[in-house]
Amino acid sequence: MKQSIRNFIDKNSESENEDFIFEKENDIYSLFSLSDGAGGDGIFCGSWAEFLSTNQPSAPFFSVEDAKKWFLEISKKFHDAQLLSITKENPFVEEKFYHEGSYATLIYCWISKEEYRLYYTGVGDSTLFIFSKDKSDYITKLIFPINQQQRLNQSPNLLNWRRELKHNLLSNEFNISSKDKIIICSDSFARWLLLNLLVLDCNNTQQLLNPDMISDINSEFIDYLEYIKTTKKYSSVSNLLSVIKEMLFDKDVFQDTLSKLIEQNELVKDDFSVIFLERV
Repeated sequence: MKQSIRNFIDKNSESENEDFIFEKENDIYSLFSLSDGAGGDGIFCGSWAEFLSTNQPSAPFFSVEDAKKWFLEISKKFHDAQLLSITKENPFVEEKFYHEGSYATLIYCWISKEEYRLYYTGVGDSTLFIFSKDKSDYITKLIFPINQQQRLNQSPNLLNWRRELKHNLLSNEFNISSKDKIIICSDSFARWLLLNLLVLDCNNTQQLLNPDMISDINSEFIDYLEYIKTTKKYSSVSNLLSVIKEMLFDKDVFQDTLSKLIEQNELVKDDFSVIFLERV
């Protein structure tokens, strides 16, 4: 798999960045992870996002029991590691740590090197997109897990080491065909991409979304959808994917492109993390 990975923050300081991307290899799989700490709740959310990303298991979760066991183990490890950094001189931090914990989204992907099979799981609005070639253009084949939400901008499901695991992390499968393209991205970029797909590949994209989300988008984002149709910035899904791929090759181009989208009110200031994968 050929890969391009970028991370960009458009906030006041790098310390505000709570996105974390990680990739590694083993003999069987290529592993990719993305986690976004929910800064509005809890404490040490950026650290929790980094911990989730860097502690991706070497193989997918093939049973619910495996996922629950893994989550209990890393929750304890994170608790123990963070406890060392908390001093008794700041009771507010200690109380917030124990009562609220830390929140983050998560996407895990494992790509089998022998079979080109993608295993994936996730929680929240960090999103996995898969595109397949169909005649003259690409079509949207998978959107996960933001597609499960009832509203595009709703508060996402989150993982918290302090809370019981209530989300199903059992791995799903997708066979990667020749020329397939994969994008893993954090929430703001995911929403921007999804809205563009609803114009460029409407039927296929709608079939992948919760019907309540479609109604919400048609109500809350109708002006933006009309803006996309009117400006015709992207002629096709293929064109949109090419633009994303090109912006990822260079850090400055990536930052400049996102900054322009923010100036045009297509994006809000946020952490932006994108992984672009393609089978070649």
